[in-house]
Amino acid sequence: GEQMSSSWRNELLPESSPSKRDATVFFPWDRQLQQQQPHVCSTYDIDEVERTLINMPLYQRLQSIGGGNGRLDEILHLSASDGEFTGTYCSRYNDSLRSESARL
Repeated sequence: GEQMSSSWRNELLPESSPSKRDATVFFPWDRQLQQQQPHVCSTYDIDEVERTLINMPLYQRLQSIGGGNGRLDEILHLSASDGEFTGTYCSRYNDSLRSESARL
């Protein structure tokens, strides 16, 4: 969502997307991109990371007392424009970005 790194967002864009940028121009300090190695974000099972977060006791506690409380609900999301964590929100967002970008 909103907190996604710009280099990872660029990586997800289809090659044919007009939004695709040469990451080595925009991120010259990123040796990983310059060396054309897989982006570090691709090494994580993002669904597992998200499930780990939502199963943490603190997250569970905030969720149980949050119920419609605007401030607490904000804490349970990455940003005001991101959806609720479900265990697959982040990977669905990635998939959505890929497909939306392909239509641009």
